Amino acid sequence: MNDDVLAQHTEKLQELEALLDVTYRERMLLLQAITHDSFFKEHNASWGSNERLEFLGDSVIGLLVSHLLYTRYPDFTEGSMAQMKAYLVSTEFLAEKAKEINLGKYLLLGKGEEQSGGRERHSLLADAYEALIGSLYLDQGIGTVERYILTSFESSVEEVNINRKNSKSLLQEHIQKHFKCLPLYTVIKEEGPPHQKTFHVRVYFKGEILGEGSGTSKKEAEKEAALVALNHFEHFLSRGLTQGELNGKETEQI
Repeated sequence: MNDDVLAQHTEKLQELEALLDVTYRERMLLLQAITHDSFFKEHNASWGSNERLEFLGDSVIGLLVSHLLYTRYPDFTEGSMAQMKAYLVSTEFLAEKAKEINLGKYLLLGKGEEQSGGRERHSLLADAYEALIGSLYLDQGIGTVERYILTSFESSVEEVNINRKNSKSLLQEHIQKHFKCLPLYTVIKEEGPPHQKTFHVRVYFKGEILGEGSGTSKKEAEKEAALVALNHFEHFLSRGLTQGELNGKETEQI
């Protein structure tokens, strides 16, 4: 039965293996990684959906990104590493990584998900990317996944390091350039004793959440939120919003 199922998707799986530069020992893991829950339910797929692999892949990516930042930047504080990691494991960033290998093309989706543009939806792509990493980990081991992450994330890590230092000003410049307005930062929660507080901040624009971050000070939390928002804002723009669509939404000086 498994051989018949794999035969139906051989070309798709071989192309993915070439993109990852690996040959799976258990191709069913790769097939499961690209099977969205909508397809699984619609076809009663015996091999299951990618949800469990997504759970595993999320943890594997988090571990490897943490290790990468820890070894690459020995002088960074916990807060600085947390800011960078928040972006590197964000839905927007992982969706971009999925797009780099055209992962959406290979996904098995149900009819409804297909018709609603699931192949381009960022949350779906990010989940599928996590599932792919989870399958790679189970089939090839942590060493192979680490090499892949290092190669794939290499340029992005340094770019994030540069942007991290000026994330708020960069976000302000981007928004002012296109809309002549400023984003709004809001503290949504404070945790911990007065001498060791953690602040959680969201940055909004036109009523939409562009990013969320946390830190031991409001300034640090705002920087983290802005770092996540920098990537999200590009997709905000891609929807074709213009100055005339602002409708007087409240903004404030950073």
